[in-house]
Parts: sequence; structure tokens; C-alpha cells
Amino acid sequence: HPLFASLLALSLGATAALAAWPTDPSVNLPVCTVDGNAYLPHVCSDGAGGFIVIWQDYRNWATLKTDLYAQRVGPDGTLRWTADGVPICALATYTYASWLAPDGAGGAFLAWEDSRPGAANTYVQRVDSPGASLWAAGGVPVSSPRSVMNETQICPDGLGGLLVAWTEHYPSSAYNNAYVQRVSSTGQNQWSTGSFGVGVLADSGGHVAGVVADGVGGVYVGTTGAGGTAWGNVRVQHMSPTGVRLWGVHGVKVSGQPAAMSSATMIPD
Repeated sequence: HPLFASLLALSLGATAALAAWPTDPSVNLPVCTVDGNAYLPHVCSDGAGGFIVIWQDYRNWATLKTDLYAQRVGPDGTLRWTADGVPICALATYTYASWLAPDGAGGAFLAWEDSRPGAANTYVQRVDSPGASLWAAGGVPVSSPRSVMNETQICPDGLGGLLVAWTEHYPSSAYNNAYVQRVSSTGQNQWSTGSFGVGVLADSGGHVAGVVADGVGGVYVGTTGAGGTAWGNVRVQHMSPTGVRLWGVHGVKVSGQPAAMSSATMIPD
């Protein structure tokens, strides 16, 4: 019967489309089964019904300390890249927290904190849809090392590049400072003060709370617990596509109380 044949075809098509996903709810899809511990996975969409996952990997601890590996999983549950993942950063250094965001072409932008200069610095990489790293081997530093960098946040700039914000901690100072960098589609830092990123607030310190692209190459950056003249405030700054502060040297105060404020977040409107 034509109707039965159509339903059978649909059923077989659905089964084929999900063939690699386990049907037992107590069994997960193995992404990496190599000996050694894997921690702190993060995922983002690949824009084609699947996803890309990055994780901290200890398989080479004896020689390379902690590495970063990634894998792409198709909508049918098949692993699209090398078994057990492709190396994103496999150097004799420690890698810490990591983030990723879709690049709009089936790959991803990745960022992580790295100890290779002696203090945590933020590095970025772009991986294409087949799993090849497109930028410099080991990643691109978004700023010259000068202090401990963490609380990194990233988002695509909407024009093929990446926007990165982070908090810098100075051992000799009671304050933290929020910085931001724009990285081109080819892995070149676009904004700088010397060889550093651009300060989000002129002298008000602060922790990075979130980043949202403005769609034309600029970015909104939220900060919390700002020091200096803005102590205890939640503030937002708008950076132009060339890295110029558009909302004054201290940004716009969203909320301010006598005590320090934290744990803010941002989403596009």
C-alpha cells in the first residue's frame, strides 16, 4: 500500500539518521575512550545539526601536562574527526578553562587559559569543519603576558572573526582590570595598546561578566565589581569595530550599590 510504503520509508530514514546514537538510556555516546582522564567538556553547535566538543585531556600528562582536544559529532551521532579527538593545544604546558563558539562555517572558535609564559594567558584557535586548526600551532595569544588572565568570555564578531574579553589580575595591585581583543578570521589581533588588548573601562578595573557582539564588528562588554571610581558597580561598555570606547571612559552604570556586585550575565536583546 502506498501509505504503508511511505511510513516505512520515513521510519527507516529516521532510524538511519540516528544510527550511531545508543538506544539504551544507560549508555552514552563515547567521544573519547583513550586511557587518561578527560575533564571540563564544553560544546557548541556546528551549524549543521551536530556539535563540537572541547575538553581538557590528561593522556600525555607525563610529557605534555594537560592538553586540549576536540571532536565533532554529526546529527546521526557519528564522530566526524579523528578517533579520540584532534589536538588543539598539545604543548608541555598546563591548559585550564576553555570556551568555544561556532564560526558560522561548520567549525569553531576556541579559547583557553594557558600557563606557558609562566602565568595564565589566554590563547585562541579556529578549527574548520574537517577538524584542522587554521591559526598558529598552539594557538594565538590575545595579549602579551604581564599578569594572570582568567574569566575569559568569547563570541563571534559576526564578520568571520572573534571577540575575546578577559580579566587581568595584578599581584601588586588590589584591583582587577577587564580587557577585550578582536581577532580576525585569519587569526590576527586587531586591537591593541602596545601589544596588549584594550581596556574596557579607563581606570575602573572590574571583572568580565559577559560579551555580546553588536553585529558590525564591535562588542558590548559587561563588568562587575569594578574598582577605582566605579567600585561596586555593574557596568556595560560598547566597543567600536576599531576598539574605541563608545560609552565613555567608565561605560554605563547598570546598577550600583555600596558593596561589590558579582555574578551578572548578558544576552542579546
